[in-house]
Amino acid sequence: MNINKIHWENLTPINHWPTSVVAHKGVEKLIAVFILSAILIFIALISNKIQRNRRIEVVTFFLSIPLALLIGEGVVEKLILVSSVCFIIFIEITNSAIEAAIDRVLPKEHELYAKVKYLASATVFIIIFLSGTMLAIIGFENILLDRDII
Repeated sequence: MNINKIHWENLTPINHWPTSVVAHKGVEKLIAVFILSAILIFIALISNKIQRNRRIEVVTFFLSIPLALLIGEGVVEKLILVSSVCFIIFIEITNSAIEAAIDRVLPKEHELYAKVKYLASATVFIIIFLSGTMLAIIGFENILLDRDII
């Protein structure tokens, strides 16, 4: 499948997904939907439609997960760090959805157009700042203070 030739406007809700997914029942359907959703998220993150800064966030995400697992000492610290890093991708996908909806609904000259775009981008900044702060604080406490480097 060539990712550059995907027609994003044809990706529709679950009732229009391939019949192999819709035909399943119960747990099989849940697994099939999970796999298809994971594939669509992966395609959305690596496609040419995504801007350069979002690609940087995806690379940072894959680098931050092992770092979070190394920095955290206990299970709770590791869960907090990994979930904060995962939340960045969640907010980024939500931001992209908001921006796509605004691009479709409002003309660029509308007074709310820029405001919605800036607010959606601000949410991404806030969660990146929060996640980075948690990584720095827990990392400083666990690496520098516990190992008597200072």
